[in-house]
Amino acid sequence: MTFLIWICYLLGGGLVVLMVVPVRISTRGFFQDQGGWDYGWCVDWGMGVLSLKGALGESSCLYFLSFPIWWLRVGAQNRKKRDRKPSTPRKQPRVVFQWGAGNFGLLLSILTRFIRACGPRGHIKGQIGLDDPEHTAAVHFMANLLRQQTARFTENFTWALTSRYDEEIVDLRFHLRIRVVPGYLILIALQFLLKREIRLMWRSFPKNTARA
Repeated sequence: MTFLIWICYLLGGGLVVLMVVPVRISTRGFFQDQGGWDYGWCVDWGMGVLSLKGALGESSCLYFLSFPIWWLRVGAQNRKKRDRKPSTPRKQPRVVFQWGAGNFGLLLSILTRFIRACGPRGHIKGQIGLDDPEHTAAVHFMANLLRQQTARFTENFTWALTSRYDEEIVDLRFHLRIRVVPGYLILIALQFLLKREIRLMWRSFPKNTARA
């Protein structure tokens, strides 16, 4: 994936440096209220690319956050107009225009598949445990209701519920997967749409002159 990113940037006329910085935010705790009931929580957030889980249930994750840095070739842009040499007008490559207009759906589907192949860019994992016989049933009911309401978001929101009534403990575990379009795809799309050939292609489309 990193190699493809480099190729796209170089073809676009720029240079990219990916700074890989580990990022992880984790919090967990345990406390006891005045009534003697125990409460515990564990929340883990980060940009995850690798997750390892041991045989006993312990897990260790590596989190990376990539910062794309973009350098533009501004040498030619800084020159004054009077110093520039007159350029000959380019001919419109009508063959390319016709191919792009006829295969716009194909290009859109390829871009969509590429975005989906990137996968979720972040996730949030958490675990909440309650040892409270007075509120266990209510928490279990609310958790089931929330899971039913969010069933349609199973692609980006997945979580599991485990209850142990013999010990009057409710163990809630959730896993939120966030799918974000990477910033470099937005830059590539903007640079592609601002090209002179693309603007001419849109202008060459036949206008609808039919009257209502």
